[in-house]
Amino acid sequence: MKFVNPWILLAIPAILLAGFAAMAAAERRKKALLKLITGSNAVPTLSRSRRLMSGIMIMLALALLTVAAARPYIRTTTAAAPDDSRDILVLFDVSKSMRATDLPPSRMEQAKYLLREIFTAFDHDRFGIIPFAGKAFLSCPLTSDHHALMIAADDLDTSSVPVGGTNLTAALQTAQRAFEGSQGNHRAIILLTDGDQLSGDALEAVNELKKSGVPVIAVGFGSPDAAAPIPGDSGGLMHSASGEVAGSRLDEPLLQKIAAETGGIYLRSTVNDTGFETIRGFLNKLDKVSREKVSGNNPDDLFGYFIAAAVILLLLAGALPEYRRAALLIICGCTLPLTAQETENKPADPVKIYQQALELQRAKDEGAKKLYEELIAGKDTPGLIRGRALHNLAVSNHLQAREKMVQSRAALNSQNPDEALKELEKALKELDSGKELYSRSMEFREKGGTTSLRTDNYQQLIVDLNEAEKLKKQIEELKKQQQNAQNKTQQAQQQNQQNQQNQQNQQNQQNQQNQQNQQNQQNQQQQNQNQQPSQSAASQAAKEAEKLENQARELGQQKLADDARQAADKLKEADKLQQQGKNREAQEKLDEAAEKLGANKEDQNKDSDGDRKNESGKPEEKTPQKQSPAAGEQEKKAENNPKSDAERKLDLLDDEAKELRDAIRRQRNMRRRPVKKDW
Repeated sequence: MKFVNPWILLAIPAILLAGFAAMAAAERRKKALLKLITGSNAVPTLSRSRRLMSGIMIMLALALLTVAAARPYIRTTTAAAPDDSRDILVLFDVSKSMRATDLPPSRMEQAKYLLREIFTAFDHDRFGIIPFAGKAFLSCPLTSDHHALMIAADDLDTSSVPVGGTNLTAALQTAQRAFEGSQGNHRAIILLTDGDQLSGDALEAVNELKKSGVPVIAVGFGSPDAAAPIPGDSGGLMHSASGEVAGSRLDEPLLQKIAAETGGIYLRSTVNDTGFETIRGFLNKLDKVSREKVSGNNPDDLFGYFIAAAVILLLLAGALPEYRRAALLIICGCTLPLTAQETENKPADPVKIYQQALELQRAKDEGAKKLYEELIAGKDTPGLIRGRALHNLAVSNHLQAREKMVQSRAALNSQNPDEALKELEKALKELDSGKELYSRSMEFREKGGTTSLRTDNYQQLIVDLNEAEKLKKQIEELKKQQQNAQNKTQQAQQQNQQNQQNQQNQQNQQNQQNQQNQQNQQNQQQQNQNQQPSQSAASQAAKEAEKLENQARELGQQKLADDARQAADKLKEADKLQQQGKNREAQEKLDEAAEKLGANKEDQNKDSDGDRKNESGKPEEKTPQKQSPAAGEQEKKAENNPKSDAERKLDLLDDEAKELRDAIRRQRNMRRRPVKKDW
C-alpha cells in the first residue's frame, strides 16, 4: 500500500497517546465524583472491560480517519490522451496599431476573443502561438494543453515583443521553421493582424509556405476605408514625426493575396461576425494525424474504505451509554469543522449575486447597481458574469438617461427650458457612463445573440447621445437669442429716450423762436428725420425678436414664441412712430416689447433703489424743474415782449403738463416691471 500524503501518518502515535491519556484522566475523575456523591461502596454502571473496549474503538476510529487523510492506494490507472489531432500555428499581431478602437473595444481584444473561441472548439488539436511586431518568436510551442494555451493568449499585449513595427515576413518565416520536419495536410497557419506591414516583404515567405503546402487563414481586423487613430502608451493618441496623428488602416489586398497564394482563405472579423464559423469550417476539412498515446498514472484512492470503517467503530462505541456522547462528538467533529471551513472560505457565489441583482433590476430597485458594481470589481468574478454585469449596469444607466430625456421634453412642453436643460445635463452624464460600460462589456463576449444585443444597445445609445447633445445645443441657442433680443430692445429704449430728450430741447428752442416762420419749422422737422439712423435700434430688436420666435417654435415653446411675436410687432410700431417723431408713443411700445421679452428687470431694480432713497428723506431731483439757460433767456424775452396773462398761464400749464406726463410715464414703467427669466 502506498500513500499520496504519507507525512500525515506521523500524527497517529500522537493521537493514540492523547486519546488514552484522556481516557485515564476521565476514569480518575469519575471515580472521585462517585465516591464524593454515593460513598465508597458505589458500583460503576458499566464494567471496566466494556469501558476499555469502547475507548479502544474510538482510538482506532481516529487512527483510521488519519490514514484516510493520507490517501492510501495500491495501484494506478493509466489515462490516455486523444491520438488523432491537427497542428495549427497562430501568428498574433501585437504591434501598437492593434490598439486602435475602430473595432470596439480594440482590435487586439477582438483578436484574443476569436483565439479563445478557436482553442475551446478544437480542444483535441495541437496549437502554437507566435506573437510578432518588429520581430517574431515562438512563445508557445505546439501543445494540446489548452489550459496553458488560454493563459498564453491572455498574456498577449503590445509589450510581448519589445521591437516595434509590423513584420509579417518574420512571422511567416518563424512559422515555417516551426513546421520543419513535418509533412502532411494536417497543418495550418492562422494569421491574426491588421495587415499594416511596416517592414519586410511577406510575399517572399509566402512562396516557401506554398511549397510546403501549409495554408494560411488570414483574418483582418480594423477598417479598410479610414485610418483609425492609435492610442498612446500614456493616454492620448500617437503622433508621427511630423506631428500628425498616427493612424492605421486594414490592408485587405495584402492579406487576400497571402491567403490566395497558400491555398487558404481571407476573412474580416467584425463586431457582429468574428469569423469563427468560417475558420471552423476550414479547419474541419484538414486531415488528422495519428500520434503515440500520452500516458499518465492516476492513483486509485482507498480512503473511502477507511472512512467507512471508522464510522462503524464510532457507531459501535456510541451504542455504549457512557461513551455515546464522546462518539457522537467525534463524528460531528470530523464533519462540522470541514463544513464550517468550506463555508467560511467559500466566497459568495457570483452567479447567485448576479441573479439577485437581476431580480432587483427587474423590480427597479437601486440596490441592483451596488451588486453589479461588486461583481465588476470582484477578482473571482468569471468573465461571463462580469460581461453581463457590465452590460446590465449600462442598460440601467441608459434607461435612466432616457427617463431624464423624457422629463426634459416634458419641461419643454410646459414652457420651462431651464428645467429641460438641467434634465438634459443629467441624461448626458448617464449616457457617458453607459457608453463606457457598454464598451467594456463587449470585451467579454458570448456565443449566440448576446454580442449582437450589446452592439445594438451601444449603437442606440450613440443615437440617444447625439439627440441629447443636439437638443441641449438648441436650448442654449434659444437662451442666447433671447438675451440678444433683450439687449437690442434695451438699446432701442435708450436710443428713444435720447431722441425724446433731443425733441424736448428742440421744442424749448422753438418756443424761444416764435418769430420764425412755418418754413423754418418744416426744415427743422426734416433735419430731425435725417438724424435718424438708416436702421434704428428698434428695427434691429424686431429682427432679433423674430429670430427668437422661430427658434422657440422649433422647440415647441409656444408661449415664448407668442411673446416674441408680440414684442416684434411692438418694436416695428415703435420704429414707425420714431420715424414720425412720436417718441413718447414709441417709448410706450418699446416698454411693452421689453415687458414681453423680460428686458427691464435690471433697470427697474435700479429705479426701485432710487425710490427707496427718496423715501428715506432725501429730496428727489427733478431735471425738468431745473431752470435752464434757455428758460432764463425765454423769461428775459418775455419781459421785453410782454404777453397777455392768458398766454403766460398757458405756457406755465404747458410746462406743468410736460412734467406730469414724464411722472406718469415713470410711474407706469414702475408698475409693469416684468420678472426676468433665468435664461
